Amino acid sequence: RETTPKLPKIFTPKAFRVLPDTHHFYIPEDMKFTAETKFNRQGSSIIGVIIFSVMIFIAFVAVMVFLPQLMSLLDQLAGMLK
Repeated sequence: RETTPKLPKIFTPKAFRVLPDTHHFYIPEDMKFTAETKFNRQGSSIIGVIIFSVMIFIAFVAVMVFLPQLMSLLDQLAGMLK
């Protein structure tokens, strides 16, 4: 329609936006729990954020401790292949 400006304004489509509060969707009974869990607006709990932060910190420390050993092992492996 943008390439043909002679078309009347009546034919220009309106932008469609989903409004979850006013639109209704059919969700099968076996998918109801999954949908409720997926679209729950509750957000993250503080306990979940703390556990995630601790796990990321532990992973970071493990990488920093084992990375030099891994690099040394790869260097030895490359030296044997020559």
